[in-house]
Amino acid sequence: MIMHRADQVLAIRALRSAAPYIRMYKGKTFVVKAGGGVFAEISTTRALVEQIGILHYFGVRVVLVHGGGPQLTELSAALGVPAWTRAWCARTSARRSRWRRTAR
Repeated sequence: MIMHRADQVLAIRALRSAAPYIRMYKGKTFVVKAGGGVFAEISTTRALVEQIGILHYFGVRVVLVHGGGPQLTELSAALGVPAWTRAWCARTSARRSRWRRTAR
């Protein structure tokens, strides 16, 4: 990849300002929760994976916890299982009264 001089200067400035944080968090573990909507489009999925890759490159361990609200709703509809949400919960049927907590 060929970078123009202005791009190189910006990259160097960004790395210099990030250096203290890179040292501080190297070897630490981050838990990243990604909502199911992130995985609905390839561009947002790609952006998330690239950002996680950058963290990994700088020595930050990442645990990715993925949501699946939109996918669960779509699958429930396809299976004919009624699903509904209320505030921070989603429920699939009266028989299965298990609630799952969804992040906002």
